[in-house]
Formats: sequence, C-alpha cells, structure tokens
Amino acid sequence: MAIKSNKKWSVQMYQVREVLRLYFESERTKNQISISLNLSFSTVSIIINRAKEKNLDYKTAKEMSDSRLNELIYPNKPGKKSDIEKVRPNYEYIVSELKKKKMTKTLLYKEYSDEYKDRALSFSSFCFYLRSYIKQNSLSMVLIHKPGEKAYIDYCGMTVPIYDKECDNVEFNSQIFVATLPYSEYSYFEAHSSQSAKWFINGCVRAFNYFGGVTEILVTDNLKASVIANTRNDVKLSKAMIDFAQYYSIIIEPTRPYKPKDKARVESRVGYVERNVLNALRNTKFYSLNDLNIALLEYVKLTNSDNFTKKPFSRKDVFESEKSHLLSLPEVPYTYGEYYSATVPSDYHITYDNVKYSVPNEFRNKQVDYRVTDKAIEIYYESKLIATHNLKQIKTNLVSEPVTDMNHMPENHIRYLNLEDKELISKRAQEIGINTKKVIDAILNLPSITSSKTSANSLLMLANLYSKEELEKASTKAVHIDSMTKATVEAILKSKNYEIVEVDPTEPMPSVHDNIRGNSYYSNEEAF
Repeated sequence: MAIKSNKKWSVQMYQVREVLRLYFESERTKNQISISLNLSFSTVSIIINRAKEKNLDYKTAKEMSDSRLNELIYPNKPGKKSDIEKVRPNYEYIVSELKKKKMTKTLLYKEYSDEYKDRALSFSSFCFYLRSYIKQNSLSMVLIHKPGEKAYIDYCGMTVPIYDKECDNVEFNSQIFVATLPYSEYSYFEAHSSQSAKWFINGCVRAFNYFGGVTEILVTDNLKASVIANTRNDVKLSKAMIDFAQYYSIIIEPTRPYKPKDKARVESRVGYVERNVLNALRNTKFYSLNDLNIALLEYVKLTNSDNFTKKPFSRKDVFESEKSHLLSLPEVPYTYGEYYSATVPSDYHITYDNVKYSVPNEFRNKQVDYRVTDKAIEIYYESKLIATHNLKQIKTNLVSEPVTDMNHMPENHIRYLNLEDKELISKRAQEIGINTKKVIDAILNLPSITSSKTSANSLLMLANLYSKEELEKASTKAVHIDSMTKATVEAILKSKNYEIVEVDPTEPMPSVHDNIRGNSYYSNEEAF
C-alpha cells in the first residue's frame, strides 16, 4: 500500500522505531538491522546506544510522539568519515571464506577490525567495497538458507486475461503473485487484479496463512507497493509495509536494485509458474478472478507435492521439517489500510468519503494522519492513536450525517446540546400516543445527536399541522410496517393512508392461471 501523495509522515522517526523494534523485540544484531533497513552500521549503533543511555525500549518509543523521540534519539545526523587512510582487507580471501558453510560477513569483519583496530574500515564501508569487488570480478555470493528464516515475494512477468461475461472482451490482465520459502522451495501463488499495495500486502497475509506460520524475514522485490526508494545510500519502505512488519514482528528486506542475484529461488519458482502453470492455462478463458484463483490453487498443491526432478522427495516433504521453524501466526490477521493526512478544522471533524468523523477537540488546527481500513478509520497524532470510528458506508455522493464521539466534544458544546432534554422530547411524544413515542425514541437513538433531536422535534410539530390523533395513527402505521422514521410518518400523513390491512390466513387466495389477464393486460396500449 502506497501512501497518498499528500502524505507527510515522519520517515525518520518510524525508521528509528523500526530499528528499536528489531533490536529490542526481534533481538537482531546491529549488523542485521543495518542490512535489513539499508542504514549504515554507525547510524544503527547511534540510535541503539542513545536509546540505552535514555533507558528507552521499543514499547516506550512506540507510545512516544515523533517530536519527543526525535529530541531523545536523533537530534543530529551522523557524518561519514573518510576511508582514505584505512587499511583495505584482502577481498579475495574474504570471498573464499564466505563460500564456507555458515560463514558470515560479521565474523570476517570482526577478525579484520581486531587486526587493524583504528585503521579498519567501518562495517558499512567493508560491505560496500566487498560488493564492488564481487561486481568487478563477476563473482556471485553463495547463499545458504536456513529453515523458516526467509520468504521471497515476486510477481510473474506473464499475466492472465480476465474476460467480461457480456461482451467476451478482456476486462483486465491479472497479475500473478508468487511467494516462496527458499529452504524447501515450498510455494504459494495467486492472481491479483493489480500490483497495488492493497493486493500485495493482502497477498502476503494469505501466503503466510497458507504456510501456517510466519518467517523471520520477508524479502520483497522493489515494488512501489512496498518500497518507496531503494538506492545504494537509502531505502524507504512504505508506511503500510512498516505497519505490516510490526504487526507480524518480521523484518522486511528489499532486494538490491538493478538485476539482483540474491533472490534466485523465487525467480526460479516464478519461471516454473510461467512455464508449467500459466502456459497450461493459456487456452482457458476466465471470467472472474475467483475462478482463476480456484484453478491456480490446484496447481499450488500439485507443484508442492510433485517430487524434485532429481530427488525422490517433494517440496512438501521438505516443508514438513521446515514448518516447525516458522513463527506463529497472530490470532487476528493483519488488516490493510490506506493512509491520509489532514488538518483538523474548527468543528473538530475530519472528512473522508463525504462523511465527517470527530477528533478530540484539543487537536483542532493540528495536522493528523488517519488510516482507513474496510471497517474502521483510525486517527493518529504524531504516531499516537487518538480516535477510532467504525467506517460509515454510504451509497450516494451526498454528504452524510457526521459521526461524533461525545468524548471528543468540548464542555460548552455538550451543555448546548443539553442531552437530558431527549427525555423531555420522549415524554411529549408519549402524551400524543404510545406509537408516536416508539417512533420518537427510534429517531432519538440515531448516531447523530444534533440531527436526531432536530428530526424528533420536527416530527412532533406535525401534530399542529394535522392533529394529535392523525399523528398517532400515522405512527401506528409506521410501527406496523417497521419503518419508524420522520419521512415515513410524514408520507403517511400526506396520503392519509392510516389503514392497516391485516391478511386473514384462512381466506382463500384468488386463482392465477393463463385465462386470467389482470390489470397489466389492459394497461398495454398495444392490446387495443
């Protein structure tokens, strides 16, 4: 999910929080965090060391405002020292050692820095020059995958057309999402209508559900849905990807830009899906995404259960031993949401999709961020949740009634509304009749306080235009048809249709057969 163009989220502070989460909650090393977030080793060290100095952990930082966290952790940007006078390591030796099983760059760097002390390069420079050496000598790193450690995500280059049922033309080309566990090559794939953030993140959620667990690291391609920027010196994940990672307590590692070679397993599975699945379906027409995904799921099961080409066992067999290494799924799956920002106006309500939602009145004239899911709207100020509302679904473009939380209103507004007089309005209705009271009570229980009182008083005033007796009759009819609104009662009064027709179940129904023409026959001018 990409943040809207008018979004002004504090990237620096949510990266700081992510560093603290990975260090204190996920127990990742500084080096691992540096690689995961593509931050320099010194920057990660500064953040963690300052947090320790302030006795600050992730849970505390999560509840802290951006401005306060900035004061404590990152008041100044770290500078980069020159590497001119540093001693370069023997990279030929480094590369040869890295080919050994379970050898790490961290250990090799420690041996190098212990030998040269102050004359040693920083870890980030060490890695930078190592990558340059490998590139210049056309070398590839040997990747050894641990069970349950990583999941790779990518999209196929090939697409599958979805046809319109009515005209049989191509409605859109579906994108094929592929998730792979590199240790076992156990895979999951499905069709998406696009590569948008919503489809991408929900695809990750469904992949984890299919695997029955969560990996420690999620390696993604450089899709706009997950990565805002990924250069040699900077990586910026989208806010939704950061939220997703924090919800599942995982690490997001975008692959290197420009023809990366560190995702060969998923590239292999993408190629397999294109050659053996999509080509097999090339002559089948699909008229919905759901139909295509039902067909793809059968191929998912088939490809995982088939034996390897040169091995007497399947990916599913290997996955059985890997599954125990996966982290547990959360009880409630992650819910995707889109982010927006707005300045709270003087009426302390922000507007989304023509509906106004209240914000605590003390945040008037301040900029807030809000997250919209399928069912709710969450409002944040400096990364702290300050309000939540159920999302109001409207079918027209007309402005709907505002959604107001009484706790968000200033005291003078509450006094002005004088909520206690709702009881007085109900008593006035009871004086007219029991059914009038039922209608008035239903109106007073509507979500919008102001408009419900106005509507109830307006309904009672109809007794002056007609009569109390007529109002009670109309209310009785409204209760009977279970439509207790001002509009219904007013319509009944205007038509004077107070009659309540009770159907006698013992009375025989009129016969219906081809010889009985009915009123509709004679309303047709062509019949004459």
